[in-house]
Amino acid sequence: MAKPNFTLPNKPAIKSGGILSYNYTDDFTFVPAPLTFNRDSAATRVNEKGLIEDVGYFGPELVQNGDFSEIGSELINLDTAVYQSGWQNNNDGSATFDINNGGGSEVTQIGVLQVGKTYKFSYDINFTGAGQLRLYTQTFLASVVDQSGTYTGTFVADGTNIRFKRINGNLFTIDNVSVKEVDPNNYWILAGSNVSISNNKLNFVNAVTNSEFAQQVIVAPIGKTYKITLEVSNLGSGETIKIRHPYQDTTINSNGLHTVYGVGDYANFFRITPNSSTATFSIDNISVIEVLGDKPRIDYSDSLTEPSLLLEPQSTNLTLNSNDLTNSTWEISSATTSSSTVVNPEGTSGASLYTCNNYTGNNQFFRIPNGFYGNNVAYTYSVFVKYNSFQYCKLAFTNFTPPYDQSPYFAAVFDIVNGLVTTTNSVGNPTNTNSSIVDYGNGWFRISISAALSPSSGSFNFEFNKSPNAIPTFENFGRINQTTTTDDKVYVYGGQLEQLPYATSYISTAGSTATRLGETANNAGDVNVFNSEEGVLYAEIFKELNQSTTTAIGFSVSSGRLKIYITSSGKLEVQLIPTSGDSVNFYNNSIDLSIFNKVAFRYNSNGENSLFLNGVKIATTTGVSFSPSTLNSLNFDFGNGSEDFYGKVRNVKVFNKALTDRELEILTIQ
Repeated sequence: MAKPNFTLPNKPAIKSGGILSYNYTDDFTFVPAPLTFNRDSAATRVNEKGLIEDVGYFGPELVQNGDFSEIGSELINLDTAVYQSGWQNNNDGSATFDINNGGGSEVTQIGVLQVGKTYKFSYDINFTGAGQLRLYTQTFLASVVDQSGTYTGTFVADGTNIRFKRINGNLFTIDNVSVKEVDPNNYWILAGSNVSISNNKLNFVNAVTNSEFAQQVIVAPIGKTYKITLEVSNLGSGETIKIRHPYQDTTINSNGLHTVYGVGDYANFFRITPNSSTATFSIDNISVIEVLGDKPRIDYSDSLTEPSLLLEPQSTNLTLNSNDLTNSTWEISSATTSSSTVVNPEGTSGASLYTCNNYTGNNQFFRIPNGFYGNNVAYTYSVFVKYNSFQYCKLAFTNFTPPYDQSPYFAAVFDIVNGLVTTTNSVGNPTNTNSSIVDYGNGWFRISISAALSPSSGSFNFEFNKSPNAIPTFENFGRINQTTTTDDKVYVYGGQLEQLPYATSYISTAGSTATRLGETANNAGDVNVFNSEEGVLYAEIFKELNQSTTTAIGFSVSSGRLKIYITSSGKLEVQLIPTSGDSVNFYNNSIDLSIFNKVAFRYNSNGENSLFLNGVKIATTTGVSFSPSTLNSLNFDFGNGSEDFYGKVRNVKVFNKALTDRELEILTIQ
């Protein structure tokens, strides 16, 4: 038995691949045991800073100079330049033109440029009286300079010399002169006169599809999985961009930060070109990296001090542009959406701003157009919102046939200042209805609704809109009758529609749907770790309220089985399958699924077995001896995948001794 001076051991550090801990010989020495983890896709978590981020093992960066900031060495040296009459080298890095010294026009640095290369220039000029100066290569000339100040820009050389040419003026001085090559290592191949690198961006101005592009040679073997990110700005309405990664073509039709994944079927180059006939846009922060594998997600969404191992089933975000409600894949009625620079839940700049536009009529919303949904199938819609000027937001699943607030119908109103669900209403008996609001910090809340509808038209809408400031009754719930003409606004980010009865972690999309694959965690420990004669299995776990599957955690053995599981109906059970004889199920009652539950099961070869839940002994039995011949691993799934544990796990411990009742109370209550 355990020592009488039992002290609750500290929780082990949750590290990648090792949440289980076990003790060898006493109650104080605990050792982490790695889990065999698998998820064949990227996924997001909330990190220790409270921000959403991708989790995975990635290879090195394949794109060079992806932020277009690489600059070569200085090419201008006024001490070695050629001066025409009137110009004077001041021998301090500056040069002065004085009409009293002659009427020449140029200072020239000879042979420092290469035709077709892009260069960045900068200089200061100080005029005494009126004057004009131009910067030349061969025929290229920058804008006329006629005011004192600092001037910067880029040009593509059509000659080998760089020339400062006086147009008119009697007296002026140039200083701090600099000309440097952009992308000196020639990473980027620019095709077409309308493609350039300037201001630390890749710029297309009325560029022609396919014939004008930017391309870089990379090493990207076919069959590997890659993560591509890039930031788009200045893209005009109706214009699109084609990205040819190591894998296939992807079309981007909105500004903002885009992330896409895929398996390579084009090797050795990365290309960006307009996809519409012509387009104007800028690209920055390009990254192409190989996804080598994924690691478990240690998630801080519930607590920044007590993280959890997050395990989720496969899910697909059916929205096509989750971060950009200005995109045409969203249907907008009597409202507008625009881009903003507010900091979003991922900690970067950019979200959509939804504006009511002095609207006083009915049916104001943004929504996903009709046609995405299956009849009588549970879906969940979630979206991040942040207060700007209206406090109440409504989400609704509605019949596609007007009037939209008639059967079938489910909706909820959210107070996004105080973080509350204020009202829910439904007609037509929709099933799997649920609503929630979760605080993500920095003013952002994630609001969600779940429902399964059977619309007469065979499809239904999802809608988001403003609710009247007075908490609505059902009569004004589906149709928004504004009493003011204020341009009320709210920030919106990360729309996600998924075919599940609850919201899972955020899946970003950019022009197409995206899928996060399911994950498994198994095979912790071995025959040398566990005591088959007696011991305790302890877990602190959370299962989603509306999760319609059974989830299990427990020992897999060559002869016999022990598992703790939560059924699809939300009941806690422990199943003990002895080496021989009938199996025994302990406790078959519903538990509170809104909290993390601390469960400990004590097994013993003498036939005395007990179950503890949150500090209380809730079940016990005698006469059922659990003495398997080999207790060989601990797993988060049973039944060939039919009972994979999907939820959150804060702690798992295995004690090699059968603890006392008091020790188990302490273990499960603190």
